[in-house]
Amino acid sequence: SLRNALDRAITEFFDDKEWLITKRSQFAYHSLMIQRDRKGMPGPDMYFANKLTKAERWLRLNNKLVTHGKLLSEMTFGFWLKFFDTNSIKMLHAAPLNALINKPAKSVNGIQQHFRCIHSLRNRIAHHEPICFNKAGKICLETLANNENIIIKGLGGLDADIKLWTDKPK
Repeated sequence: SLRNALDRAITEFFDDKEWLITKRSQFAYHSLMIQRDRKGMPGPDMYFANKLTKAERWLRLNNKLVTHGKLLSEMTFGFWLKFFDTNSIKMLHAAPLNALINKPAKSVNGIQQHFRCIHSLRNRIAHHEPICFNKAGKICLETLANNENIIIKGLGGLDADIKLWTDKPK
């Protein structure tokens, strides 16, 4: 999974298997983590910090021990995609890109766009929205095939065996 591949890559970068807990200040509160407000003013991007705090609070409320593994499993797909933001890649010296064996695109922007498409498709499926209609609202098998290709390309980026398994016979 993307989560596990990123965990391995970032564990290697920090040389710390507990990085979600022990290295939080080095990524969740890093000075490169900035965002612009509605007026265009820069400020701290607290996405990582807020997600981790929320997960810790939930674990404690449910009388569970806060561990790296439990935090890892509580993080959302969006949390993991945030590691492919330009600032995250700079902050972690491209470590998130090391999670991808076969990159689904040649540029960082292409990789970001690819994962945004997967995230959007995942959300459409999770919310029981149709995934086989074109922009005009008509059933379109080409749209469905494009969605399938996006997912397969993303899976192939995570593991060479998955890429072999999902490659279509020619």
